[in-house]
Amino acid sequence: MIESITTWLRSLFHRLFQNELIRRVVKNSSYLFSATGFSAALSMLQGILVARLLGVENFGILAAIMAFTSLINKLVSFRMGEVVIRYVAQYTESGDQPRAQAVFKGAALTEMLASILAFGLICLLAPLAAQYLAKDESTTSWFILYGLIVLANLIAESSMGLLQIFDRFGRVAALSLVQSIGEPRYPSFMGIRKASKATIPVWSLADLGISAPAAVVTRSEIMNPPVRETVCEFITGETPEAIAEALVEKILAEKVL
Repeated sequence: MIESITTWLRSLFHRLFQNELIRRVVKNSSYLFSATGFSAALSMLQGILVARLLGVENFGILAAIMAFTSLINKLVSFRMGEVVIRYVAQYTESGDQPRAQAVFKGAALTEMLASILAFGLICLLAPLAAQYLAKDESTTSWFILYGLIVLANLIAESSMGLLQIFDRFGRVAALSLVQSIGEPRYPSFMGIRKASKATIPVWSLADLGISAPAAVVTRSEIMNPPVRETVCEFITGETPEAIAEALVEKILAEKVL
């Protein structure tokens, strides 16, 4: 019974993987799944490291900056990657290369203008974000500086869509993994807002029902070090040779040499 089931499963897998489409789907899915897993692990490790280096307060400010930039970028995003995948693939399959090229150029230009608009909004709203999110107006320049990452991804979505059309999922996975470098995991925007309003309780020893332990180190007496008396003597002479001779005699007499 078990042997027949094993044989049937083997034949089923054999028939499935003989299909070119199934092989491509499995291969491309493995690329994306691996990239997602490695990116998640890398982001978690970076988050732990950054939190330890910056401390709780500074890491909270960094999370607010990253969440604010991501939110603005998503608000003005037109999801040009989906447009490229749908229409460029359609015109490419029908052999209409001029239209496919025109769609990609239009999508890339639209995404570029959206990125510039997003950066402008970040610069405009940075003072308010620093005041209400980071609770520190001096961090305005940090919001603007981190906002430059939006300009670094001018046509990222369009390019990713084009790579997917031409079955370059290995490169898509590699780019996704590279983009996760330097981007630690951070709380969501709503989580940051809730944390800023949270009340942190402070308990005394009496509230916890414990008392402070007795001091381990005791001092019976505090003494100052003894005062050392020094006498300064000036050696004089009529000539430099006489002064040097007197200095040598003094050194020998004190047994310094």
